[in-house]
Amino acid sequence: DNMRINTMHNLGKAGQGVTICLMIDGLGYDDTINNDYHPSIYKKYSNIVRDVEYFIFNDSSSEINPGFQKLTPTWDTLTPAEKWDEIRELNSGAVNQTHGTFVLSVLAQIAPHADYVFIDHEGTINYMLAAIKWMAEEDIYETYDIEVLSLFWGEKNHI
Repeated sequence: DNMRINTMHNLGKAGQGVTICLMIDGLGYDDTINNDYHPSIYKKYSNIVRDVEYFIFNDSSSEINPGFQKLTPTWDTLTPAEKWDEIRELNSGAVNQTHGTFVLSVLAQIAPHADYVFIDHEGTINYMLAAIKWMAEEDIYETYDIEVLSLFWGEKNHI
């Protein structure tokens, strides 16, 4: 309420025509606490299923140019709901990678009509740097018309 989100939305400013790219550590969730993602990201039983482009790092030695790729080879043929099934399968129980989930849920509430590109750098600085290089070399900014880049990386202390 302090951010006046409702006021912005009432003025017709809800992210229409804007593409936001999140470069962060995955869309994990703790399925012991909740059985699905925050409703601002994904509402399975309603007409709101947010479409998202989701990229992961591929370091396979069989690849000529290792780098980031869409989650599955058939990604572009999937419906938004099918894409979320794939994302959920990859991230189920990944409680150590929920920061991306929280950030996306906040951004989706602020800009519910924006398009989203999600680049999973798995919380490593090397993958984050590789993602920045890959985005520049492959013209990802232009391909997806990215206007906002949200980059997160934080080192965690483990005992």
